[in-house]
Amino acid sequence: MDAAGLQTLFRFNTFANEGVRQALLASDEELLRKPLDGYWFDSVFTLLTHAASAERLWLARISDEEVAAGQLKPDELTTQTLVDAWRGNDEEWERWAATATPEALDRIGTWRRSDGKLYEIRHWQVAAHVATHSTNHRGHATVAMTALGIKHGPQEFLDQLSALPS
Repeated sequence: MDAAGLQTLFRFNTFANEGVRQALLASDEELLRKPLDGYWFDSVFTLLTHAASAERLWLARISDEEVAAGQLKPDELTTQTLVDAWRGNDEEWERWAATATPEALDRIGTWRRSDGKLYEIRHWQVAAHVATHSTNHRGHATVAMTALGIKHGPQEFLDQLSALPS
């Protein structure tokens, strides 16, 4: 994958994240933290904190920054601080994608996931993982939000693009 493809993915990630963030800001925080049955995460808030935290964590890893600084903790956040941190992620990922050279994209890193598995992966693969991981968890969150009566913004890739006149 080249930098232009990653730029497109991260522009979409920002667009789709913002559709969810606007819904968060318009919602009652108690509802966002309401326990969910049958989900991997105990609430919409926890699920989205996980997604935002993973975006920060992986960016720190490929930027050779302190990884611990990337961790967001739901009990230490408000809706506004989660939204602010998440928006910062989008800005940083878009900046990273806009300046990524072929050499930077092909750079290899070795990291251990929280499940203990060790991976040796190229930076472009990390970026693709982050974009798809975020999409996956936004999908979980938007289903839960809909069930809770929370309307969210569009999540379809094509919705960020201008349609041709009919």
